[in-house]
Amino acid sequence: MQPAKAGDSAFRCMDCGAAIPTAQLMDVPAINRCIACQRDIKNMGKWDWGMAE
Repeated sequence: MQPAKAGDSAFRCMDCGAAIPTAQLMDVPAINRCIACQRDIKNMGKWDWGMAE
């Protein structure tokens, strides 16, 4: 995880490293991806759910 810059959220996307906005974290506290990466994964249907072999 990269350190946050001034004005950034302390949390960063696990895929691209972009700061996750505080408002997004307040809506979904356990989130670990930015909106763009989450949308890409949803659109590609790449949900693993931890069951991949």
